[in-house]
Amino acid sequence: SCLQEVKDWLKLNFLNLNESKTEIVMFGSSKQTLDLGVPFSSHVNNLGVMIDSSFKFDKQISSVVKTSFFQLRLMAKVKPYLPSNQLEKLVHMFISTRLDYCNSLYHGLDSASIRRLQLVQNAAARLLTGIRRYDHITPVLQSLHWLPVPFRIQFKILLLVFKSLNGLAPEYL
Repeated sequence: SCLQEVKDWLKLNFLNLNESKTEIVMFGSSKQTLDLGVPFSSHVNNLGVMIDSSFKFDKQISSVVKTSFFQLRLMAKVKPYLPSNQLEKLVHMFISTRLDYCNSLYHGLDSASIRRLQLVQNAAARLLTGIRRYDHITPVLQSLHWLPVPFRIQFKILLLVFKSLNGLAPEYL
């Protein structure tokens, strides 16, 4: 079988397959029943990105949103004790980096998924500026010089293309 071939190759190269950490996901809508000795998963985690079999990234986005709002709640508790520039650094460290990590994968996702990520960015902007929940957020994002999430995704893709075309990207791109 295919799995046995992988195990044989690993053994030849003095490596070992850890079957307890091995996951298989089949992409697409039709799933054939294959007995590979390793159970199929509905999603896999690769380098911190949860990829599901339908490429909707629902679990990934839910994870980013959940973790980000948790971090924002913690920051709100320490906000009175921090200068604004330190709070802004915390927001960039814990929120902006999460929103930007592998965000080019989100291109083409439905607007409801992207909206959930936008709500995180809006909450971070509100935490920094102290504006109320129902105040308009666009001027605040502009004053912070933050691109809204859909534009961040587009910017990341354009940046990768620019770097690839101009020899500035890693060779694998």
